[in-house]
Amino acid sequence: MKLTQKDVVLLVTGVIVGFILTSMMLLVFNIYGTAPESLNGNSSEIAPSATPTPTNAILPTTSATPEPEGVNENTVPVKIYLFSQVKFNEPNQQNFLTEFSRTTNRKDVGTFAIEQLIKGPDSSELASGHLPTFGEGRLVTIVMEDSNCGGKDFSLAIDSHRLATVKFCRNVVINGDLSGGIITEQITMTLKQFPTISRVVVLNKAGSCFNDMRGATTLEDCTN
Repeated sequence: MKLTQKDVVLLVTGVIVGFILTSMMLLVFNIYGTAPESLNGNSSEIAPSATPTPTNAILPTTSATPEPEGVNENTVPVKIYLFSQVKFNEPNQQNFLTEFSRTTNRKDVGTFAIEQLIKGPDSSELASGHLPTFGEGRLVTIVMEDSNCGGKDFSLAIDSHRLATVKFCRNVVINGDLSGGIITEQITMTLKQFPTISRVVVLNKAGSCFNDMRGATTLEDCTN
């Protein structure tokens, strides 16, 4: 049968329309992974798929002992590591902390040292460019809500393998991408000066790894 010019035009038009419809269907399948409900006879709106929000695991704790309380007859020097804005502004600088000294006659020297970190620099240390890291508008903010360890901001316990566990007793808000890492480094360097401590774990109020960037499921994952 001889095709007329009109027949040829209709045939070509049908092929083009079919190609366009097929391309649209493939595009829909690539986007949704299946045919949308409106193409299956259901005109209801398609809800976007929700991505589950990851939750940090509550880590198992070891059999650790809180530091002894009380005072000694003599005072001892204690090192703390404060955040330096000057070092932070230096190109290619990776250590933003500076060592300073405090003295105490308390037996719980580790707890005292972390309390000094939270308290922050004195006037002369401020003048040299060292800034507080805890507080409103600082690297982290300790929310003044109910404490889950007897009114304290944190607890410190040390096990027989020289692992120190610091657990915040109130919610702590991390302000900025680098802030959590700096706080962890402050606590870790400060506590490792003591011969009873060789490793440090920092936990949040819920018992999960503080500033967890790796999805820690064990204490080892969170150890510094």
